[in-house]
Amino acid sequence: MTILAVPRGYMAHAALEYAEQHGLAVLPLHTTSDGVCTCPKGPACTHPAKHPRIRNWVRAASRDAKTIAGWWGRWPEANLGILTGAASGIVALDIDPRNGGDETLGDLERRHGKLPGTPTALTGGGGRHVLLEHPGGSIASTANVLGPGVDVRADGGLIVAAPSVHQSGREYIWHPEFGLDAVGVAPMPAWLVERLAGARRVLGGGASAARPRPWFRWEAVLDGVEEGGRHVGIFLMASSLRGPATSQSVVETLALCAAGRCRPPFPPDEALAIVRDVYRRYPTNGERPLGMSPERIDILAVLWTAARPMQPATVARILGKSRGAVKKLMAGMRADGQLDRVAGGYVPRIPTASGPGLPPMPGGGAADDDWEEV
Repeated sequence: MTILAVPRGYMAHAALEYAEQHGLAVLPLHTTSDGVCTCPKGPACTHPAKHPRIRNWVRAASRDAKTIAGWWGRWPEANLGILTGAASGIVALDIDPRNGGDETLGDLERRHGKLPGTPTALTGGGGRHVLLEHPGGSIASTANVLGPGVDVRADGGLIVAAPSVHQSGREYIWHPEFGLDAVGVAPMPAWLVERLAGARRVLGGGASAARPRPWFRWEAVLDGVEEGGRHVGIFLMASSLRGPATSQSVVETLALCAAGRCRPPFPPDEALAIVRDVYRRYPTNGERPLGMSPERIDILAVLWTAARPMQPATVARILGKSRGAVKKLMAGMRADGQLDRVAGGYVPRIPTASGPGLPPMPGGGAADDDWEEV
């Protein structure tokens, strides 16, 4: 038997691009040989070419180039999976037209409005994967919670990604107009966030209630991020601030501060490039970032770069705002613990990069037992 021919290194290149350019955690999947899954179950497998080739895959999924190269060096024809959920910052709607998915999605859009333009993959089985930003909190991977033929791939889930090959021999591809490089991942509509927040996990983990996960706090990135999570941390911060139309210059200032506090420091030119790419590709959505208004963000940007303590009058003069308004805002920020440790006495109190403020950052390399083939 021969495995479907995919150019050697092609999958590895795609996996590295997903990890390095898009901040997505990836993992190797089984493929097919003469239509039969390469896993030990062979013809009895119920999910051929769609399930992980490694143990502990939720923990092991990685953005680390050395780990990825090792996987596809060992299994060059392995299909490619993307870990969904908070760790990659995405949720995928899995639309299966054979089970009524198109009708379900059409009904939902008639009631709530069209989904925003966002990266969409065409699966080898004739379905679609519609990617949306993970909104924070706990979003369970569920089947049919939105209706027949629409599954949700979120925390603890995965999707098969291009250029993987379906059991039928057809490749997974990105939509010609809505590819991952063509459009930015759109925020999840509020109605969908509300609908999914209370859903119970029924995919890849039994029927137990999903454990709550803290909301992403962009301020946490300002305390610095460990190597392996620096790029995605700054990207998530910039994306969070882009939504409410925060000034690009303000976000660039914050990104430079965060880059200098990363461990090791993140190159400042790369931090600025991330911000500029976010502002070029992603539209504003008018939504406030969690926990801080645009006015507070402006004050924070000034205080972060201060070499000495600043009084409200000085901050007001720099921002061109009234002294009374800035004094009131800073009093509120101090009460909320956002002005605890800046140069000069006003730096926000924020979690460390490994604390609850940031989602898990896979990519530090897989342990030997995660390399065991399953």
